[in-house]
Amino acid sequence: QFLPPWLYEPLMAQAISLAEAAELFDLWLMLGEPDRFTPECPRLQQAASRIGLLLDQEVSATRH
Repeated sequence: QFLPPWLYEPLMAQAISLAEAAELFDLWLMLGEPDRFTPECPRLQQAASRIGLLLDQEVSATRH
């Protein structure tokens, strides 16, 4: 199955589990692919937070 880069990269970096990636992907698709969303489930909120931290690190590293 295809995962968008914003999920695939954290999955490969082991910031999120495969189960979390699958659930977030399903939720993202059901919500009509919004740019940003906040999951209601605390477990998925934690996964989304880890994704955000990983993406922030990547942005910081490219700014040097």
